[in-house]
Amino acid sequence: QLAAPPKEEEKVFAFDHCFSSPAPGGAATLSSPGSIAEQQLVYETIGKEFLLGNALAGYNSCLFAYGQTGSGKTHTVLGHERDPGIVPRLTAELFERGAAEYQDMRVSASFLEIYNEQLKDLLNPDLKRKKALYVHQHPQMGVYVPYLTEEAVISHSECMGLLDFGNKIRATSQTNMNSTSSRSHALFILRITCPINDGKFQRIRSSTLNLIDLAGSERVKKSGAEGQRMREGQNINSSLSVLGQVISKLAAEGKGRPVKHVPFRQSKLTYLLTDALSGNSRTLMVAAISPAADSAEETLGTLRFASSVKKVKTAAVQNEQEVAESDLLLQTMRTEVEGLRK
Repeated sequence: QLAAPPKEEEKVFAFDHCFSSPAPGGAATLSSPGSIAEQQLVYETIGKEFLLGNALAGYNSCLFAYGQTGSGKTHTVLGHERDPGIVPRLTAELFERGAAEYQDMRVSASFLEIYNEQLKDLLNPDLKRKKALYVHQHPQMGVYVPYLTEEAVISHSECMGLLDFGNKIRATSQTNMNSTSSRSHALFILRITCPINDGKFQRIRSSTLNLIDLAGSERVKKSGAEGQRMREGQNINSSLSVLGQVISKLAAEGKGRPVKHVPFRQSKLTYLLTDALSGNSRTLMVAAISPAADSAEETLGTLRFASSVKKVKTAAVQNEQEVAESDLLLQTMRTEVEGLRK
């Protein structure tokens, strides 16, 4: 049977920003399309005001990186000691701006991974914990993980210490496509609380900053994964597939089409991202793609996914409460915790 070669047609995608990976000695400018962009420029463009600025103003913010394995997601979000990514640069500026804008800013950090659909506390890797971690949805607090370790941090160095500690425990492995392939989704969560006193009322301004490094999608044929590595890849692809379904349905809602059910609870990842994708959050996505010719199909899939994400609408609100309301919420939560312990 004769078959004609596949029809070539130009694919056009439009996004808010487009960055090229830097070559040695490359100039970091955005003066022309496709220009070289170093880590500092990426942070100043998408992290400085959209993520950090919104968080300090009392809006929940979220960053997640999506793309195939080996495309540079972890490098963009976390980076390394010599070339830090968005998260280290953000935490450094957080404490500088927080000290200048507020008298008593309080920050706490949590670090969580989803490995084979199981939640793991990267700041307290106790395998003998009495109660397994799970996802819970609260009518006022939104989606959170009870019993997850929250460490109070007062400086950039303390944040980096927690990140370094968690990254050493996080599941990584070597495959044919990536020598340090992430085998789990990682969520670094910062909770920021600032007292506001305008002379009439005392209020509490709070926000949650979710910084997420997703594990990359992969094909077994290309990655060469076997045994445990193959099972990890299957779980990663399964959760990313559910994420794709959720985004597809939310994008349809954004266009005004009726949607009966959005399967947030079908995977731990999408359940945790419920607020970030459809609720009280200002969310930013980084789509990481590979320039390799043999990754063209995966690149096209990532770009299509990112285009769908642009159609999703969230409804972020400023999180401010009077001190009396905050105390009442705290008392309610304490009562709920006591009930769960019993």
